[in-house]
Amino acid sequence: MTTGSAGVDWVRRWEHLVRSREEQWERLGLGRRGGDFWTSRAKSFARFSAGVHRDDPVLERVRAQLPAGDGRVLDVGAGTGRYALPLAELGARVLALEPNAAMAALLHEAARDRGVEVPIEQSEWPAAEQVVGSADVVLCAHVVYPIADVVPFVRALDRAARCAVVMVSRLGQVDEALNHVFEAVHGEPRVPMPALPELYLLLLQLGFPVSATLHPFETRWAYADADAAVADAAGRLGVTRDSAKWPAVESAVRSRLVPRGGEVLLAPSQAYQGVLWWEAGTRATGAL
Repeated sequence: MTTGSAGVDWVRRWEHLVRSREEQWERLGLGRRGGDFWTSRAKSFARFSAGVHRDDPVLERVRAQLPAGDGRVLDVGAGTGRYALPLAELGARVLALEPNAAMAALLHEAARDRGVEVPIEQSEWPAAEQVVGSADVVLCAHVVYPIADVVPFVRALDRAARCAVVMVSRLGQVDEALNHVFEAVHGEPRVPMPALPELYLLLLQLGFPVSATLHPFETRWAYADADAAVADAAGRLGVTRDSAKWPAVESAVRSRLVPRGGEVLLAPSQAYQGVLWWEAGTRATGAL
C-alpha cells in the first residue's frame, strides 16, 4: 500500500476513522445506522437540505463541467433532491441515484410539485454502476463519510463520468451541532468521521488531479419548536423518551437553541464546505 501526502496512508486513515466511529456507536449500545435511520428522518432531511439557490457553488461547478447543451448529470446519493432538483430546473438531464425508499419518494414528490423530470434509480453505489450507465458529470455530495471501503466507490464515480466528477464535503463534521449534546448524554466526545481534508488527500493519493474551492455557509438545523429539536436530537443519538438519558438530551439541546423567524435553530454557526472536482480519465498512471 503506497502512502500519500505527509507520509500518511490516507486510505487506511479513512477506514480507521469510519471503523472507530462505528465501534463507538456500537459500544454505547446505539446499534448501526442503516436504512431505517434515514427512513425515519427523510422528512427532516428534506427540510434541512431545501432552498439551494441557482448561484450555489455546487450547481455552478457542475454546470461549468457540462458540455454545451443539455448535459447529463448522475447524482449519486441524491437524497431528497438538494442538487438534483435545481439542476433539472436549470436544464440538465439528471438521473438521481438514491437507495433509501423514503428519500426517493420525497424526491419524486418534490420533482412533480416543481414540474421537472428527475428519473430515480433506487440502488446502492457502486453496485448500480452498470445499471445507470455513464453521465457527462457525476455528482456525489456529502455521501462518502460513513463508507469504510471508499476506494472502489470513488473509482466507480470516475469510470461513470464522461467529462468530470464533482464531490462535495464538509470541512468539519456534518453533525457538528450535535457534538455538545452527544458528550453531555454519553459522557465522552464523539469520534470524528472523515471530512474534507481526508477526502482531498485520499483523492490525491489515488492519483486524481483534484481541484478544490472552499465556501462558507451557516449551518441550519431548523425546527418548528424546541420539542421537535429535542426529539430529533434524541433519535439521532439513540435515546428514547423513556430512557434515563432523555433529560440530558433535553437540557443540552434547549440550552443551544436560537429562535429565528418563527422557528428555532440548533447551535447555528458558520461552517465551510469544499467543492472538489477532476476531469474524467485523468487519473495518474500507476497510482494506487
